[in-house]
Order: sequence, then structure tokens, then C-alpha cells
Amino acid sequence: MNRSTLLLGSQKPKFTLQTIIPSLEVYNLYFIPSFYVLCFMPSFYLCSEYDCKQILNIFAVQICLTWFFLLQITEWGRMSLCDAERRLLANALLDISNERFILVSESCIPLFNFTVIYDYLVKSKYSYMGAFDDKGPFGRGRYNPSMQPEVNIEDWRKGSQWFEVNRKLAVAIVEDTKFYPKFEQFCRPACYVDEHYFPTLLTIRTPNLLANRTITWVDWSRGGPHPATFGKADITEEFLTRIRQGHNCEYNNQPSSVCFLFARKFAPNTLDPLLKFAPKILEL
Repeated sequence: MNRSTLLLGSQKPKFTLQTIIPSLEVYNLYFIPSFYVLCFMPSFYLCSEYDCKQILNIFAVQICLTWFFLLQITEWGRMSLCDAERRLLANALLDISNERFILVSESCIPLFNFTVIYDYLVKSKYSYMGAFDDKGPFGRGRYNPSMQPEVNIEDWRKGSQWFEVNRKLAVAIVEDTKFYPKFEQFCRPACYVDEHYFPTLLTIRTPNLLANRTITWVDWSRGGPHPATFGKADITEEFLTRIRQGHNCEYNNQPSSVCFLFARKFAPNTLDPLLKFAPKILEL
């Protein structure tokens, strides 16, 4: 099997493997031995050789390139988050066999087994990044006219931080020097650059390659600036079945009910019930 899907993690700095990836054992069920993966480690952690080997052993990976990431301190809503994501992509691109790149957080879980997700992505004509023209105060209202002429308000887009891109789009993100200075200087809180930089960049560069939706499910029904976090009591068969099914979207320009491949945010105490239901509900 080709190494065509690479999972990348990105979150604020913590200090142990368990807190970096509390759902690690769920992913242990997800990966298969013939799937080669780079360290599931944010680029802004200092990844020691021991830590990388421990992660690789947990994932039962047979062969892997070990990367040593430099420390990258990040701050929510600042360009440092995009810097960390670009460095993750840059390191992943060094392996020419990597073709699809997924950014997930440590609170994400897979909703389907590896084969389903692999086939879904490698057969897709598009990459999965939301890039919406939000004309309200939290969309176009964050635009700064000083970003002209490189970025016009008609091109301004908003999307989720969690995305999937193919190799061509990953290269476009990493090599950008034209738009980066404008976002770094003129998109600062209350303009949250991680919600706007990549969606706007790819809308300008490669709009025909975007599905304009995310593959990571979240629940915004409780209100507030962040999606709901689910705890142990929330994890039931009915809940997991509901977030896997009952959606409507397009896949390769055809109607589909499979719209989300991952879900968040799951607290560390959800691990035991997730492991209980994963073989039956998630088919892991």
C-alpha cells in the first residue's frame, strides 16, 4: 500500500505523549502495520529520538522516517499557528510518496476504519478545506483593506483550521511568500489568521481543487467561540452512529451521506467508551 495519507497533529504545547494524543489507543486500532506514517507529533514539540520511537512502536509501524522537529511556540489566533502547520507540511513533503495530508488535533477521533478513509481521499478529485465567503462581521468584517492589492475583499475566505490537502495544495501553502506578509501584518485578533490565511490563499491559487468543506465534524449547537467538548457520558452507540451518518454533501460532484471522516472535540476521559464501541460502531 502506498504511503498516500499522512496524519498531522497540531495543538498548544503540552509535555507528555499521553496529553499530546489522549486518543492514541483509538488510532492504534485505526492504523494497520503496512501503513507508514511520520511521527504523529506537532512540529512545535521537541521530538526526541526516544519519543518518536515510542510513538512508532505504539502504531506498530514497520518502517518510518524519523523526523526531529524544532521547537515552535504557538499562540491561538496568531500566525505562529500557521507557521507550525506549514512546517509540518514542509517536513511531510520531503517524502515524495506522501500524497494526502490531514491536519487533526489531539482531540480528534477517526469515524471510519483506515480502508474507508484511504479510499475516500485517494479517489477524491478535491481537497477538503472550507473556504466560505462569510459576508458578516466574523468573515468579511475581519478583512483589512491594507491587504490590497494582493488580497481583495472578494477573495477573502473563512474556514476550519482542520483540513485535508493533496500534494499540490500542500506545496502551495508551504512555498507562499506573496500573501504571508499581508496576513502576518494585517490579520491579528480579532482577525484569527488560522481561519483565513489558507482558505484565502487556496481560493486565489487553486479554487477548482477545493471541495469547500471540512471532513472533521464538530458540534457548534451549544454556542460560544469554541465547539462542544464531549465527555465520557456523551459516548454512546447512538451518538457515534449519528455523527457518522445522516449528513448530506457532495463527493466528486455526486450526492453523498458520508461527509465527515473525523470528529472532535473528545476529552481524554472518553477513551474507555470509545475503545469499547470502536470495533462495532467505528469498525476499527
